[in-house]
Amino acid sequence: MNNERIGLPDLAKETVNVTKELFVRGLRIRPSALTLVGLTAVFKGHFPIQDNSNIDFYVNMAQFQARTNDLLDIIPIAAESKDLPSGSFGVVRTHYQSIQRERRATLTRLREPEEGHEVRRAVVNNYMAEIALINRDERKKSEGTYYQGNVIAYRALENAVSLVNLSAIVLDHSELKARVLPKIEKRTTQAVKEKYNWILEGNPETSMERKLCALFNIVMGLQCCDDVLDLKHDSRLGLHTIATETLKMHDGDERKTRQTVAKIRDEYYKRARGLGATKAATSAINSTYKLVKLIMDAFPKRFGAPREKLLAELKTVEGL
Repeated sequence: MNNERIGLPDLAKETVNVTKELFVRGLRIRPSALTLVGLTAVFKGHFPIQDNSNIDFYVNMAQFQARTNDLLDIIPIAAESKDLPSGSFGVVRTHYQSIQRERRATLTRLREPEEGHEVRRAVVNNYMAEIALINRDERKKSEGTYYQGNVIAYRALENAVSLVNLSAIVLDHSELKARVLPKIEKRTTQAVKEKYNWILEGNPETSMERKLCALFNIVMGLQCCDDVLDLKHDSRLGLHTIATETLKMHDGDERKTRQTVAKIRDEYYKRARGLGATKAATSAINSTYKLVKLIMDAFPKRFGAPREKLLAELKTVEGL
């Protein structure tokens, strides 16, 4: 494997390229777009974003994943809304049904038959099956089984499966397709974990895999950042995240929670640097992510995710 570095100049350049390309396609910059920035920077020269037929497919994959997470985020609000006035319940129901429709439409686009893209469809089907299995096992757990390490392991596995499969499709790379196409023999989360153990543990065998391992650790660092920024919302809704479980561990002490999660985040960035990312690159993408999230929170009706838009509308309806 070579020692090519993942640096700030590449990230800065590709941020501009990705922003321009998504704007041309009529899409807003969202946190998921930063993964696309990472892919184009890490695999520069192998992944021309302009005229790349896989970009629209990537967007649909990212949208499907986002809508799935949006539904999971809104379910607790939907449960609470039964005790709210009828106006609020109607608002929640409208938002929930809208996300369901968007998710179904995205899934339909992903499964549309495409001549000459049979391998891509096979990758998508495997990805859907593995993510569904991970989420099914997660929903089966009782309340008492949740703890910080458990949530970190779940988030890491979900992010690893998503990143490797998205990369295999977007990069159209035979090596990665060979990694993800074999179906797991046993339909268990442990079997999925063993399949992706190389990226979870940071044991790459090729230059391509080393870069993906670096990007995975950056994604996990951003996961920690995201969970801390959403701590108040997630805690109120009873969601299980790295930050909310750490908050329980520290008996509700937010200061200690932020410090602990920051240490976990920094450890992921340290691993990324050991795999080829520069310190400037990890710092820059972390700051960019925080800026995007702060803008979304400051202007929820215009830039916010569905959960933030819903909470903002509920405040308007009920004057909360």
